[in-house]
Amino acid sequence: MHGARWSQSLPNDVQAEIIARTKVRRFRDGAMLFSEGDANTGLHHLLDGRIHITGTAHDGALALMAILRPGDWTGFLANLDGGCYALDACCVTDCEVATLSPQSVREIFETSVTRYKLLASPELIVARRNYRYLVEQQGGPPLQRLAYRLLDLASGPHGQPGDGSGAPVQISQEQLGSAARLSRQKVNALLQILVDRGLVSISRNSVFITDEEAMKRLALWQR
Repeated sequence: MHGARWSQSLPNDVQAEIIARTKVRRFRDGAMLFSEGDANTGLHHLLDGRIHITGTAHDGALALMAILRPGDWTGFLANLDGGCYALDACCVTDCEVATLSPQSVREIFETSVTRYKLLASPELIVARRNYRYLVEQQGGPPLQRLAYRLLDLASGPHGQPGDGSGAPVQISQEQLGSAARLSRQKVNALLQILVDRGLVSISRNSVFITDEEAMKRLALWQR
């Protein structure tokens, strides 16, 4: 299952506690799981559907940060620092979500340093990837930035390339432009270059990475 590595890597007793305490809810296409500035409602595990995690810049521009697929979790930062959600989580299909309440998160993960580290590990992965992006990608050539963001979106917020087992990046060129801070026209031209090189294929608003190792070399991807 895509993105399920975090929950599947937890000790069996922790997994059992999470399963016993989660509450499953259903959301319609277009519904908000949470919005930037909302109070913490817990950790959320996507069981079915697809969710876009986005941020809004001061100028109103939207930036696509991650695509959640079945198995992915979200909400770690708010549960670690007790603050509000820093980004929006919007359902782009009908979704089924299992939620672990803030109280349950505390009761499960704040019982020992070892357990707290389990809760912190996904957010630390995000931090390392963000550091690498700032160092390697922010001022990099557009083709390199686009390749990096495609790998990022394909792997999920807390994974590495290959974790998605070939999952397509289901995204419009406009949304991909917001993710890589490029115009839709520029994205169109760069995608054609990637297609010509045999690195990706495109079908109905979906991008498939067909040569992951070559994409990683182009993007200077760091694990």
